[in-house]
Amino acid sequence: MDTQRRPHRLMVRKRLIHFDNAPIGHAHVLRHIQTALQTTDIERAGQEKPPSGHLPLSAADAEAYLLPYAVASVLFGALSIVFGLSLIRLQDGMGELSRVAGILEIIVGCLLVTVVLFFVSYVIMIPAVVMEILILYRGYEYLSKADVAAPTCAS
Repeated sequence: MDTQRRPHRLMVRKRLIHFDNAPIGHAHVLRHIQTALQTTDIERAGQEKPPSGHLPLSAADAEAYLLPYAVASVLFGALSIVFGLSLIRLQDGMGELSRVAGILEIIVGCLLVTVVLFFVSYVIMIPAVVMEILILYRGYEYLSKADVAAPTCAS
């Protein structure tokens, strides 16, 4: 046997895999890939619908995605509105930043609920999330100051 490894080439032409001078282990794997591609082509040729539980990603079947995305948009919009209201209620402890983030979150929720204007909600969501991160940081600072200020009682 040669101690040098000969380079192998993988050429794909018309969905058939040809291999030249491939090591034995690689040739075995490549044959399995080739037979898998051929069998899936044969199976797909006689089958019009995808397997159960799978939705195809083609423009012709885009209508199958409308209902799940619309339901998800309405649910996320309703949750965003509730979250925005809770941020506004947090205004007393966190200040004006909490109110502005709450208003932006309510706007995002209303746009998501309409389903048609979902793309505008993503633009408004960016500053809302940045403000929410700042609110979380302020809350962390507040809690860390409260932990340092509170003396521990040792009995």
